[in-house]
Amino acid sequence: MIITRPSTILHVEDEDLFHLAVVEGLEDAQVSVNLHRAREGGEALHFLSNPAMPTLDLILLDLFMYPMGGVEFLRQRQSLGPCIQKVPIVILTTSTDARDQILAQNLGIEKNAFLEKPVQYDDLVSILAKLGHMIVSERQ
Repeated sequence: MIITRPSTILHVEDEDLFHLAVVEGLEDAQVSVNLHRAREGGEALHFLSNPAMPTLDLILLDLFMYPMGGVEFLRQRQSLGPCIQKVPIVILTTSTDARDQILAQNLGIEKNAFLEKPVQYDDLVSILAKLGHMIVSERQ
């Protein structure tokens, strides 16, 4: 019998309402996850540098947070080693500025992993379901 662990996601988001939408979206998408939250980039770096940190499957990252935003988080995460750099990141942001997308790509984010908020709830559930299935298939 093979026992698989639930997927583990770090959601880096300062807005409580959007975090709640992600929590409910994961439930509605029937994605079994251990969801951790950091309210800004510095908190996320602290979480990732903890030796007891669980194995992460995905990071959902907002760009605009205070005091450390997503772009600075992307820059600094490179110092945490190759295991952290291999964790896929999906950016969920209010930015419509193409320069932000280019900057994120220059820091290792794939073009198709950049999603603009607000996201319609049904679209969010669909995206989260796809991400959940992607994680499971990559671990097999």
